[in-house]
Amino acid sequence: MAQKQQRTPAEDSYALGLLGQATPKFWQSYYALPEGIYITHTQSPHSLRPGDVLLTLDDQQVRSWEALLELAKQYAPGDSVRVTVFRDGSRQHLHITIHQK
Repeated sequence: MAQKQQRTPAEDSYALGLLGQATPKFWQSYYALPEGIYITHTQSPHSLRPGDVLLTLDDQQVRSWEALLELAKQYAPGDSVRVTVFRDGSRQHLHITIHQK
Protein backbone atom coordinates (compact mmCIF):
# COMPACT_ATOMS: atom_id res chain seq x y z
CA MET A 1 0.00 0.00 0.00
CA ALA A 2 1.50 3.32 -1.06
CA GLN A 3 2.01 5.94 1.60
CA LYS A 4 0.52 9.37 1.12
CA GLN A 5 3.30 11.80 0.26
CA GLN A 6 3.83 14.52 2.86
CA ARG A 7 3.59 18.03 1.39
CA THR A 8 5.80 20.80 2.61
CA PRO A 9 4.38 24.21 3.65
CA ALA A 10 5.97 25.78 0.56
CA GLU A 11 4.14 23.35 -1.74
CA ASP A 12 0.85 23.97 0.04
CA SER A 13 1.32 27.73 -0.02
CA TYR A 14 1.91 27.66 -3.76
CA ALA A 15 -1.33 25.67 -4.06
CA LEU A 16 -2.92 28.74 -2.49
CA GLY A 17 -1.10 30.88 -5.04
CA LEU A 18 1.01 32.79 -2.52
CA LEU A 19 4.08 32.75 -0.33
CA GLY A 20 4.80 34.75 2.79
CA GLN A 21 5.50 34.59 6.49
CA ALA A 22 3.85 35.38 9.78
CA THR A 23 4.30 39.11 10.40
CA PRO A 24 7.28 39.40 12.79
CA LYS A 25 6.59 41.24 16.07
CA PHE A 26 9.28 43.79 15.18
CA TRP A 27 7.51 44.64 11.90
CA GLN A 28 4.22 44.93 13.75
CA SER A 29 5.61 47.61 16.06
CA TYR A 30 8.12 49.35 13.76
CA TYR A 31 5.97 49.45 10.60
CA ALA A 32 2.58 49.45 12.38
CA LEU A 33 1.54 46.23 10.63
CA PRO A 34 -1.17 43.99 12.09
CA GLU A 35 -0.65 40.35 13.04
CA GLY A 36 -1.24 38.08 10.05
CA ILE A 37 0.61 36.64 7.05
CA TYR A 38 2.91 39.08 5.23
CA ILE A 39 2.65 38.21 1.53
CA THR A 40 6.01 38.08 -0.28
CA HIS A 41 4.98 36.49 -3.61
CA THR A 42 1.78 35.72 -5.50
CA GLN A 43 1.05 33.80 -8.68
CA SER A 44 -0.83 35.63 -11.41
CA PRO A 45 -3.69 36.26 -11.64
CA HIS A 46 -4.26 37.04 -8.00
CA SER A 47 -5.95 39.89 -6.14
CA LEU A 48 -3.36 39.67 -3.34
CA ARG A 49 -0.13 41.61 -3.76
CA PRO A 50 3.34 41.35 -2.25
CA GLY A 51 3.32 43.60 0.81
CA ASP A 52 -0.28 42.78 1.77
CA VAL A 53 -0.88 41.31 5.22
CA LEU A 54 -3.47 38.53 5.06
CA LEU A 55 -5.68 38.86 8.16
CA THR A 56 -8.66 36.56 7.62
CA LEU A 57 -9.82 33.74 5.38
CA ASP A 58 -13.63 33.62 5.32
CA ASP A 59 -13.76 35.71 8.52
CA GLN A 60 -11.43 33.34 10.40
CA GLN A 61 -8.28 35.02 11.69
CA VAL A 62 -4.98 33.80 10.24
CA ARG A 63 -1.87 34.18 12.42
CA SER A 64 0.43 31.45 11.08
CA TRP A 65 1.11 29.42 7.93
CA GLU A 66 -0.12 26.34 9.74
CA ALA A 67 -3.46 28.01 10.51
CA LEU A 68 -3.76 29.25 6.92
CA LEU A 69 -3.11 25.78 5.49
CA GLU A 70 -5.60 24.16 7.86
CA LEU A 71 -8.30 26.64 6.85
CA ALA A 72 -7.51 26.22 3.15
CA LYS A 73 -8.08 22.45 3.38
CA GLN A 74 -11.81 23.16 3.80
CA TYR A 75 -12.08 24.36 0.20
CA ALA A 76 -11.94 22.74 -3.22
CA PRO A 77 -9.96 24.08 -6.19
CA GLY A 78 -12.00 26.78 -7.87
CA ASP A 79 -13.78 27.91 -4.69
CA SER A 80 -13.92 31.67 -4.17
CA VAL A 81 -12.95 32.69 -0.65
CA ARG A 82 -13.39 36.09 1.01
CA VAL A 83 -10.20 37.41 2.59
CA THR A 84 -9.36 40.51 4.58
CA VAL A 85 -5.99 42.12 3.96
CA PHE A 86 -4.15 45.11 5.33
CA ARG A 87 -2.98 47.14 2.32
CA ASP A 88 -1.76 50.74 2.08
CA GLY A 89 -2.71 51.47 5.69
CA SER A 90 -6.27 50.12 5.65
CA ARG A 91 -8.23 46.88 5.76
CA GLN A 92 -9.69 45.68 2.47
CA HIS A 93 -11.99 42.77 1.64
CA LEU A 94 -11.14 40.75 -1.47
CA HIS A 95 -12.00 37.40 -3.00
CA ILE A 96 -9.39 34.84 -4.02
CA THR A 97 -9.80 31.56 -5.86
CA ILE A 98 -8.32 28.42 -4.33
CA HIS A 99 -5.83 26.80 -6.72
CA GLN A 100 -5.18 23.08 -7.11
CA LYS A 101 -4.29 21.40 -3.85
